Amino acid sequence: MGRKYIRARKYIYLCLTSLIFFSFFGCATIEGMKKRRVARQGLLRGQELLTGGAYKESLRENQEVYYMVGESAPGDEAVFTMGLIYAHYKNPEKDYNKAISYFKKLIEDYPQSTLVEQAKLWVGTLEIIEKEKQVDIEIEKKKKELEQQVVEREDPDGPSPVDDEEKDEDDPLPVVKPPHVTVLEDEGGSLYFLALNHYKRANETFYDFILQANHRIKDVRQIDDHQEIIVPVITPESYVKKIPGGDYRVYIGTFTTEAIANGYAQRADSAGKLLSIDAHEFSSQDTWYRLTMGDFKDKEDALKMVILLVKKGLIYIPPERDVMEQ
Repeated sequence: MGRKYIRARKYIYLCLTSLIFFSFFGCATIEGMKKRRVARQGLLRGQELLTGGAYKESLRENQEVYYMVGESAPGDEAVFTMGLIYAHYKNPEKDYNKAISYFKKLIEDYPQSTLVEQAKLWVGTLEIIEKEKQVDIEIEKKKKELEQQVVEREDPDGPSPVDDEEKDEDDPLPVVKPPHVTVLEDEGGSLYFLALNHYKRANETFYDFILQANHRIKDVRQIDDHQEIIVPVITPESYVKKIPGGDYRVYIGTFTTEAIANGYAQRADSAGKLLSIDAHEFSSQDTWYRLTMGDFKDKEDALKMVILLVKKGLIYIPPERDVMEQ
């Protein structure tokens, strides 16, 4: 009889313990579900505010969501949205560096999130834009230097940086730095990264400059990773080509389609000069189109046209290499 009583009492204690445990567990689960529901509502309000252009308010909503759930879902969505807010082109307080920091936070703190790949794309894109902004500053500086050079050449009484006896009439600009020699593998394995590393921009115009300096490359799609490649220094003179007969032509750029080349031709003020588009094969799969303007009897006139096209944004002069490598 005594043993039955003891067993019954143990059974009661076990039931009470289980009841207490599941009560606490159930409360915690309900509390977690409630928190996630409130967080979801905050995310929706933040998205609506972002769509309506209320960037500060949207940021505040997403910050509250993040502080509420931390590194649990949907914290990754809140962090991603904060990155979008700072990257939004209409946000008067947009800050690409802050956007990059939020996207990187998502990548590091939420490695399993479905938004990681999108965040990586945003980081890559925004970092390129930030580099372009620095390049634009150097471009403006270069424009002013070019304009000053033109003024000095047109002023017969102005000081000359080079002694008349040493000055070459066919080479009025200072001698540029020698070209750089590299290996494709060290530059990221493609012409795209090679051009981006050295010129801060990558397009068919710069690929063309590189290929013209490397006559051994016959196919743009078949370049050995270990082949030495000459990377030419690009200056205003690089866009002036001497043609048979002694005249000069201005090279504007190389484009993937004739339609794009025509678009650039329409934007160029040719001042009565002929604009030509010529197709060239760079591989069995790639036919690109070179746009040129001419002819110019005098090299100085051709250089003045280059400077004019730089101002119009149709020609890009990369910053000096020593500036780029700082």
